[in-house]
Amino acid sequence: MPDDFKCFQDDPSRLKLLKHADGIHIDPKFEAAFKTQAEHDPADLDAARAYAVDEEHTPIGLLYRNPDNPCYDDESVRGIGMDAPSRLECLQAEIDRHLI
Repeated sequence: MPDDFKCFQDDPSRLKLLKHADGIHIDPKFEAAFKTQAEHDPADLDAARAYAVDEEHTPIGLLYRNPDNPCYDDESVRGIGMDAPSRLECLQAEIDRHLI
């Protein structure tokens, strides 16, 4: 684990800063530390996938964002205030949906 980031210390050009108005903004004085930069629209799923599998560079920034998709945090709190019998009832209903 201690050497996991050594390749980036030895060759900082392997980090690619993704920049866009809808992306993550960093202080301009830190941008100079990134030798490799690219303009990337985080709404472009195909480009995000290409950056994600790029073995030559590791992207730094926002890969993908779709505000129309449900947010994990919003979905994961559903039912949090339910009592145990209500949870069991909902769980049983889900199991019943998948019975053959």
